[in-house]
Amino acid sequence: MTLGQSALTDVRQLPRGKTIAIIPVGSCEQHGPHLPYSTDALLADEFSRRAAEALGKEMPVIVLPLVNFGCSEEHMDFPFTMSLSVSTFSCLMGDLCRSLSRTGLRKIIIFNGHGGNTSALNAIIFELRRKTGAQVAVIDLWRLVEDAYSKIRDSKSKEIHAAEAETSLMMSLFNELVKTAVPEEDERTRAKTLRHFELEGSGLSAFSWFTSDVSKSGVIGDASKATAEKGAHLLDASMKQLCQKVREFAKAKP
Repeated sequence: MTLGQSALTDVRQLPRGKTIAIIPVGSCEQHGPHLPYSTDALLADEFSRRAAEALGKEMPVIVLPLVNFGCSEEHMDFPFTMSLSVSTFSCLMGDLCRSLSRTGLRKIIIFNGHGGNTSALNAIIFELRRKTGAQVAVIDLWRLVEDAYSKIRDSKSKEIHAAEAETSLMMSLFNELVKTAVPEEDERTRAKTLRHFELEGSGLSAFSWFTSDVSKSGVIGDASKATAEKGAHLLDASMKQLCQKVREFAKAKP
């Protein structure tokens, strides 16, 4: 069930104490010359809707209207990237979860399609549990994708943004929105990316970076290796994982 397309008579039939709410969260930011600004949002919404449909006969699931904006500070050097501050984003997600809690829901999943939102979401879920009494989980799209992607990837580059995996999913699900001229990664960008992100690991939990530090095109990785077939494989594998995670969360006891 999707809340935005439901009437009051529809939602009143839901057993609130057993219903799982999914809040899809994306971003509105540049995704290079070949993908739309709404890429993260489109994928988050599509995965959430498919999960609700797949699990509909097992448990009551309701998908909230998509949160189109997120924390995109790393892309602000590119025009028309829309970014919320961490405090505004946290307040928005908190208000949505509190609204669901006041409705009587006790299980809330935030399904995140944008890596820039992850730190903020992970930081607020403990406070949300305390304030709402509801169990809140964050499921990250790219964590679901990474295992299946590691087995089929052709790119030798760092997969950071608008590259092989993300472009493949968009080709599979929203091919009409993908520009035909998918860019190849130039050697200069590849070398800068590898050098820049070699800081990762070895106890370093985070560091500040901007997309413009390494890429003029807005792409970090090699999008030219993307195919719709790879995207279909990633979709199938990731959806199975997502549905299983929702089942496990539904059974989890506080």
